[in-house]
Amino acid sequence: MQAGVPPKPNRRHAFPWGPIRVVAAVFLTHMAIVLTLVGQNRDFMRYRDLGGLISGHVTEQPWRLLTSLFIHADPAHVFWNGVSMLVFAVPVILDVGYLGAAIIYIAGGVVGGIAGAAAVPEGVVIFGSSGAVSALFGAWISITLLRARQHGLPRRARLRVIGVSLLILPTLVNPETSDGQSISVAAHLGGLGAGMVAGLIAWVNGLVRYVEPEVDEDDEDDDEEEKWVH
Repeated sequence: MQAGVPPKPNRRHAFPWGPIRVVAAVFLTHMAIVLTLVGQNRDFMRYRDLGGLISGHVTEQPWRLLTSLFIHADPAHVFWNGVSMLVFAVPVILDVGYLGAAIIYIAGGVVGGIAGAAAVPEGVVIFGSSGAVSALFGAWISITLLRARQHGLPRRARLRVIGVSLLILPTLVNPETSDGQSISVAAHLGGLGAGMVAGLIAWVNGLVRYVEPEVDEDDEDDDEEEKWVH
């Protein structure tokens, strides 16, 4: 290495085993709670007794904002939240570290819980980690778009992020599951907004790790074509 020449930043070549193990641990914890504590007794009283968030009583029992994140309706609920968490938690962990991702996850779950409780009549029990997972999604959107802007990546790189977001957004605003169970859209959107704000805060304060952007040949060709056209 020549003196005075800074080392070139590394791209993400290593497989992210660490983040995947963390996501797997959270997934297995949620699944264990469903199988051992929730079981087949899936009614209002059961979810409430296990720590579900009760609308109209958030300030009286604020601890339920956290405990409700560990309760799910059934294994399918855990599975789909786990898949979504795997997709977005891994890149967010790589960007802001384990602690940063945990803060975003919990903060998004809390904000989502508050938003969900405010959007329904008093006495409704709200539970699940969808708001927290939505926050990871929101943070990924903010960080990815800000990184693309800073590095002057071609328009296609930004359109990919927008395209992925538009594909996922309908699942966040769907008020019912396939079997007719109610979904808190407000909790999803609250978590999403919290995550986007958290991603922006992390970026502005220099808490996002630098990653050398990868530009494929097609993007470079498109960029050149745009220069000629305009």
